[in-house]
Amino acid sequence: MDMFAYSRRLQTTRDETREELKLALDSTSGDALSPESLEPFIVETVRRLAPVFSLMTVIVADSKTHEFNKRTALPSATFEGENATTVASNSTYERISEPLKIFRGKGGVTGFQQAASKKFVNSFAKELEGQAKSMAWAIEFGLLWGNKTSDPYQFDGFDTKITTNRLDKNAVITLRHLDDLIDKIQEAGILDHRTLAFVASPTMISKISTLQSEARKAVVNVEFPGGLVMTTYREIPLIRSSFVRPTSTFGVLTTASSATAGALTPGATYTYRIAAVTTRGEQWASTSTAQLLAGGQSSADLTWVAVADAQLYKVYRTAANGAAGTELLRATIAAKTYDGNGTITAAVTAYNDGVVALGTDYPLDATNVDEIIFLLNFDQSEGAEIASLINDFGEEIQNMIQYLPLGISSDKTEFLLISYMAMLYKDDQVHGMLRRVRTL
Repeated sequence: MDMFAYSRRLQTTRDETREELKLALDSTSGDALSPESLEPFIVETVRRLAPVFSLMTVIVADSKTHEFNKRTALPSATFEGENATTVASNSTYERISEPLKIFRGKGGVTGFQQAASKKFVNSFAKELEGQAKSMAWAIEFGLLWGNKTSDPYQFDGFDTKITTNRLDKNAVITLRHLDDLIDKIQEAGILDHRTLAFVASPTMISKISTLQSEARKAVVNVEFPGGLVMTTYREIPLIRSSFVRPTSTFGVLTTASSATAGALTPGATYTYRIAAVTTRGEQWASTSTAQLLAGGQSSADLTWVAVADAQLYKVYRTAANGAAGTELLRATIAAKTYDGNGTITAAVTAYNDGVVALGTDYPLDATNVDEIIFLLNFDQSEGAEIASLINDFGEEIQNMIQYLPLGISSDKTEFLLISYMAMLYKDDQVHGMLRRVRTL
């Protein structure tokens, strides 16, 4: 796969995007807005705004649940004699099922707004452009941060899937840190760089680009098709993303001993932090909050004010009587509750913790201005791809995102943007991420 074939899509400015949409709308003036005219533009717009999505291959799903084989072992080859009987061997595979998940955005323009402005196409273009941007951000969030175990209406993203090459640095970025990820992936047998890409913030890429001495020999700017000048390191492009550097810090976390039965140690002190995972990724965690469990009580209740745009929360905790600063990931939980139809009913603002086991991730800290770097493999057979183009009736659709004009029942022109997709994650060893890296 030529991953740079999509680079030209990143060039169009906001104004140019709107002009293209106006042209698409002009072609349908006087008639019902045509999905065939608008959908290609909408898909292109989403790709421009979602860099990870833009690099991924899209295939047609089998049905509402897509199945694929994930190779778990290669066949064996051995040295042997000229007349030896060669024993047959085969690869072994694991059958993986991924249900498609639904992305929707609804918008509209009132008749009064159309009449008052006398610029119907401009008003509608602006609204449709906004919904396309919202879809792009939702899809990019899902690919990088989604967690279907915590929230069944999401699919698993790279943050959830990557386990083997998940490196905590807690330091200012160096080239050695990038080498650590590249080397681990190469040691797994992936020597072709053409399908790899670092995903980092613009600030982080600027830092990498200005590292002195040896860096200037290894970090270069290369012009790719479409005129995009992209920084590379060891021939691997560094893709700018606004989904990997936090922009906010969690507020006040309140804790209390709980009467709910758990497995924590009564009389011990546990220290907590919590971080919101918004559409733009994992944010900086709250300050440490210590909780002494009362005698006979073996769990703790955590409460907080809902964070705007939270898609998930990550709860971090120390071991019994552990010091602040040693919190590790305890759980990733949904940020919303749903009714039986999947309609959002409320924001999650509480969590009961009574489980001893801890993970290995430390929270991102605002004082250090911690952020994330991903190294992703977009190879279709070994890396990751997207299964889509099947609607909720199991029927193939023509475009990645559907434009559906809604029936007019009031003085308003309304529409839905819909996409059905899942990420197919082929091999954990060919992806990686750096946590708690910083530029200062």
